[in-house]
Amino acid sequence: EVSLLFLTEVEIYVKISYLIIGFALTIWGILLLAFQNCTSLTEVSSPVCEYIGSSAFYSCSSLSSLYLVNSLKIASLYNTNAFTGTPIASGTGYIYVPAASVEAYKQASGWSTYANQIQPIT
Repeated sequence: EVSLLFLTEVEIYVKISYLIIGFALTIWGILLLAFQNCTSLTEVSSPVCEYIGSSAFYSCSSLSSLYLVNSLKIASLYNTNAFTGTPIASGTGYIYVPAASVEAYKQASGWSTYANQIQPIT
């Protein structure tokens, strides 16, 4: 279990390397600017993410898929700028959530901005 809290640039690089080579990470929350400018980051998946901070994925120009698998709680989105500069914000990337949570996400504060990008996990 690894939590992304107050990481240095080196720690963020190591965590992304784990994602790339297939190690499982448990991300409880993604803090302010956590992945800023990680242009090679294409997908993030978390079974228990509870919050996403401001500009968390700012300028992650390859991030096209975010999987929020937790079916017990809608993750908090602190600011809609979390996805600025990503395919999600431009309308070509998607946020995948449990099918039973799709409508709740589409109506939730912050997430409603991305309602057209929210899809069920299949």
